[in-house]
Amino acid sequence: MDVLHTGEKNPRFAPPDRYNLACFLMGMMGMGAMYPWNFFITAADYFHYSFRNTTDPAHPTTYQNVFENTLSIVATSCGVFGLIINTILTRYLSFKIRIYSGFIAITVIFTLTTVLTAVDTDSWQTGFFVVTMLSVFVINWASSWVNGGISGVQGCLPSHFSTAMMVGQAVAGLMASFASIFSVLSQRNTADRDMAVKNEGTGYFGSAVAASLLCTVGFAVFTRLPIVNYYLESLLTVRKIRETIDTTTTSTDYTKVVEETTTVTVDSSSEKFQFGLVIRRIWSHALVLMLTYGTTLAVFPAVASAVRSRNASDGSLINNDLFLPVACFLIVNAADFAGRLSHGFLLLPTPQQGSISLGITILRMGMIPMFLFCNALPREHLPVVFGDAVYVILLAVFIFTNGYFGNLGMMYGPKLVPPQFAETTGSIMALSLNTGLLLGSAFSFVLVYVL
Repeated sequence: MDVLHTGEKNPRFAPPDRYNLACFLMGMMGMGAMYPWNFFITAADYFHYSFRNTTDPAHPTTYQNVFENTLSIVATSCGVFGLIINTILTRYLSFKIRIYSGFIAITVIFTLTTVLTAVDTDSWQTGFFVVTMLSVFVINWASSWVNGGISGVQGCLPSHFSTAMMVGQAVAGLMASFASIFSVLSQRNTADRDMAVKNEGTGYFGSAVAASLLCTVGFAVFTRLPIVNYYLESLLTVRKIRETIDTTTTSTDYTKVVEETTTVTVDSSSEKFQFGLVIRRIWSHALVLMLTYGTTLAVFPAVASAVRSRNASDGSLINNDLFLPVACFLIVNAADFAGRLSHGFLLLPTPQQGSISLGITILRMGMIPMFLFCNALPREHLPVVFGDAVYVILLAVFIFTNGYFGNLGMMYGPKLVPPQFAETTGSIMALSLNTGLLLGSAFSFVLVYVL
């Protein structure tokens, strides 16, 4: 059968990216795809306080013990299903519709969460737990639509847009970390602990609402830039041909549709480039993404965010209220940011060396047991071997490799297939990433039990 080959867009003829605005907005879109997840996991202190034992705070409740694990499994499971549907709908709904609808849903959920921070939930903790998990489900479903759409779009753009997207995703984590630290510091002198926590939550999630609105406006501007429309022309042309071919019934009509499109040609002698052939080209990088993020989610946040300073008894702010926001979340997001940036001068392994990346990713899984011997609480079975410094260094290396290999996988995948399959390939890579998140989240239950 005939196959459509879309010509590569020549960067020499592309309109200028004035002030690097398009690249900046792509980074903002990457941030918009990831910050919902980061804001919920970084708010661990707020949720732990909300689910505390109101009669005996020294004894943790069931909701406190299972919060991170449940949060991870709910978020990643709905993310996987959302991306599956997103991949299917790439044929029927434009990326604009999918991304706009995702941002609107994210804004609504964050607004609801901000309102709930002002409500006394002590008398209905079970109901609040259910509402929180439903909110996590919806907001991560929406994020998967945004992530899938943006991943597909960046596959049609030059490689530095992929870097901008991945850096933006890391910035989302940094933004959430700094918002959390600022919230803690702003309420440190508030005598009423209940009021302090509510104020922290209101300011924290309120900033998330503002960020979602900013990303929505940013995407509207992004899609109107000449350089973006130049590179997306081939994607829109292929979509137009698909829609038209769906209504044609003869080979004559089929050929006529293609001939009317100047950016697409027909190669009658070549084999149809089917979905299976796409998988054969990208499978190693897709597997690297799945294992990289699966390994990370097995440890973070369930185990890593449960680690407390072994020097907490000194009563210092850094070893108590700020230990989790700084030693865990800030280190995680800073290391992830550095890992995503480092490929700019260390682009190894190459796209053709997917097996080497896969081998390194498998070796990285050996770091998981080391986290079990850090001071993660509560624990019943394993001894504490490592101190605070080892925990921070171990976490930094673990997350740096996550950012580095995650970036390479997302960047290499769409570049290994013809341009007309870049959007679908981007969605497949995003699906692989979220599948890893789901598997890692499920395995985190085992690690918490082993503690």
